[in-house]
Amino acid sequence: MRMGEVIEQIAEVCRRDSQLREIVRAVARMSLEEKDVFVSKVRRYFLNKAGEVDVEAYKFYSIILEGDNSRKILELIEED
Repeated sequence: MRMGEVIEQIAEVCRRDSQLREIVRAVARMSLEEKDVFVSKVRRYFLNKAGEVDVEAYKFYSIILEGDNSRKILELIEED
C-alpha cells in the first residue's frame, strides 16, 4: 500500500474518532524540535512492545510524525 492510501485511511478513521483527530492536530502544531523529542519518546515507549495493538499504534505514530503527514491528514479531514 502506498503512503497516500495510508494517509487517506488514517484521515477516514480520524473523521470518526475525535481522540485520534486531536492527536493528529497536536502533532501538526508541533515545531520540528518538539516533533524530534516526541519521536524519541514514542520509540522508547514502543521499544519492547509486541502486542498487535501496540504495533498498530506505533505504525500510526510513525506515519503521522513523518514529514508533513499530519498536516496532509488534517487537510483531507477538513475537505469533507
